[in-house]
Amino acid sequence: MSNSQVFDSSDPNIPAVQGTQTGNGGTGVLGIGPANGVIGRSIGSGFSGVFGESETGPGVSGSSTDSVGVDAKTKKGPAALRAVHAGSGVGVFGQSDTGIGVSGKTTGGTQGFSGVLGESIGGAGVSGHSTNSVGVDAKTQRACRAARHSRRGWLGR
Repeated sequence: MSNSQVFDSSDPNIPAVQGTQTGNGGTGVLGIGPANGVIGRSIGSGFSGVFGESETGPGVSGSSTDSVGVDAKTKKGPAALRAVHAGSGVGVFGQSDTGIGVSGKTTGGTQGFSGVLGESIGGAGVSGHSTNSVGVDAKTQRACRAARHSRRGWLGR
């Protein structure tokens, strides 16, 4: 016996489905399923499939016990994941209690793409700090240098 219902709206100011929770800390909309709990798909140009907004908490949050908390993929977009801070805070923050905080990897072959790229107009493009080791560590398997500086600087080994 199916108890699913389909709703629609042609008015852009009226959502097809709306859930409002008026209690403190409650959930507005909940989806539970053996596959995806909630799916959002946009067929409009430039709109999000799923949009989240919050005044004091995360706009969108993901959590998983055995996989990634948030998974992002694109076929042709400029980036799989974009984080922009409109103020003076950090654009991307990564933290791990026992592993690597932020990791970058490319399989771009010998085209010279970076696993992680840092760029800045007024400060260091990449900066590193460590309490008990080197601030930035560079290693290579085939190149003649693990690190290099392009103008009047140092060359690593």
